[in-house]
Amino acid sequence: MTQSFESLFRIEETVSEGNFCRVLRATRRSDGKPAALKVATSEIGKQMLRAEVQIAQRMGGYTRVLALLPERAEDGAWLAMPWLADGSLRKHLAIYRPGHPWLFRVFFSLADTVAVLHKMGVIHGDLKPENVLLDPHGQPFLTDFGLAR
Repeated sequence: MTQSFESLFRIEETVSEGNFCRVLRATRRSDGKPAALKVATSEIGKQMLRAEVQIAQRMGGYTRVLALLPERAEDGAWLAMPWLADGSLRKHLAIYRPGHPWLFRVFFSLADTVAVLHKMGVIHGDLKPENVLLDPHGQPFLTDFGLAR
């Protein structure tokens, strides 16, 4: 039987809520590390989270795709990822002007990531600034593979 996410994580806040899933900022009870939880809010959401887990397993830890944490529901009800506090690319696009060297680095990194995914036969299906998260060093990580195929 799968443990509930409440037994493994302390919920800090709801970050976003979509049609099929909501994202929670949480703290891992075992080590105090921050995490992001995606929780299905419908059966379609569960299907999308199961697909996301399958894609992540296929990726085999490719470094520019945000890895999943080992904790997750076997039935697809929820999954966990590292928390990247610097937020999405959307937030940073409001800060940096077009042509800024950092934006070029980010976009070239994303292009490389998408090329690797395509060579592996993975199509993201929902590539947008909200699905690119940034680490504290400004490195982009592609997330949200619920629509991938």
